[in-house]
Amino acid sequence: MTAGFALKPGRVTVLRLGDDGQNLRMLATTGQSLETEMDVRGTLARVAFDSNVVAFLDEMLSHGWEHHLIMAYGEIVPELELLCRTLHVPLTLVK
Repeated sequence: MTAGFALKPGRVTVLRLGDDGQNLRMLATTGQSLETEMDVRGTLARVAFDSNVVAFLDEMLSHGWEHHLIMAYGEIVPELELLCRTLHVPLTLVK
């Protein structure tokens, strides 16, 4: 079963907690979730990144990041920085 709805617009942080084969690592960027029409099935959002989307995709593809991402409402980068520092997890922040 697939739930079909568009996520609400607003400020977001897009992130991925990944594994490089030996250690955990985190990737993050911020953006704006846009008003979205349901043109495909599923739970979806269109996000305008604050960073250069080509730079974000290059980071993902060049460094073996897993392709599923998490979208959190709000800008939570300071909290992610603190969490990663506390857990000794490297954070790659694409600006």
